[in-house]
Amino acid sequence: SSKELSPKNFATPDAFGEAILKICKENKADFIGQYGWLVKTPKNVIEAYPNMMVNQHNGPLPEFGGDGMYGMRVHCARLLFARRVNRDFWTEGVAQRVSVEFDGGAVLKVGRVPILESDTPEILAARLLPIEHEVQIAMLQDFVNNTVKEIKREVPLVRPGEEQILADCKKEAILRYPKG
Repeated sequence: SSKELSPKNFATPDAFGEAILKICKENKADFIGQYGWLVKTPKNVIEAYPNMMVNQHNGPLPEFGGDGMYGMRVHCARLLFARRVNRDFWTEGVAQRVSVEFDGGAVLKVGRVPILESDTPEILAARLLPIEHEVQIAMLQDFVNNTVKEIKREVPLVRPGEEQILADCKKEAILRYPKG
């Protein structure tokens, strides 16, 4: 059960990873999609599935990812940042590769929605979710067709000198949404 497969029930991350790998082997898994998976994936699992583990994220990466950035926190931080810098009034649902660092893997697909003046994190989340699903389906189709491409953002969302604004927005989002 998922309760048994918790990092809290293992002495080390590697032991947790071995338990995951055992299940993957038993089920002959050759690809892993992590949807709603919030725990840190052990390095030994990532190494066993090079470039064959994907995740979804509900905001632009790498800027709105990282430790603690999940759920409503991402939407809240994205709204706060866009409004404080007064630009980039959009957000993205992202398909990405899984990496050892939280949200550090290459972006494979994105889908964008506008940020509206009346948006709250909850309203933005509801508008983005169907796009997140479309992005994941399109990314899976890319794997089937062997047409996966990594995407690099041409223009960074966070301009030089705005790093502290982003950090403050993330901190505020975590305070506003302590449970994510």
